[in-house]
Amino acid sequence: MLNPPSYCDGAMAEWLGRALQKLARRFDSGSCLQYTIFSVFTINRRRTEHFAAIDTKEIPEFLAALERNDARLFARTRRAIKLSLLTFVRPGELRKAVWDEIDFNAKRWTIPAKRMKMRRDHIVPLSYQAIIAKPIII
Repeated sequence: MLNPPSYCDGAMAEWLGRALQKLARRFDSGSCLQYTIFSVFTINRRRTEHFAAIDTKEIPEFLAALERNDARLFARTRRAIKLSLLTFVRPGELRKAVWDEIDFNAKRWTIPAKRMKMRRDHIVPLSYQAIIAKPIII
């Protein structure tokens, strides 16, 4: 009998188990099929390590520490952190931003398709706080 891999659980395991049973009926050797299918899932399976996150209750303390510059960061780095909190863009998108992409009158930042993963323009609405930060960012 073919069984889903141990890291599948719940509805996914149930669905995968049914699919494997249907496939096994069409092949002579179910174990060969199981090895082939599961090798695709497990050969290059790496353990994902996520960056540390702060709780929402810790955000005011974080912003105060950023303002006090407890970590002794460069001023440009502190401004970039503040802008990333206001726009929620990826660090690479923020680093590669150019002034021509930002329309302060329309209050939006258009990241061109060539820099985006999905290869289409990404429009980031700019808040009032992001707009008034313009002179500080320069």
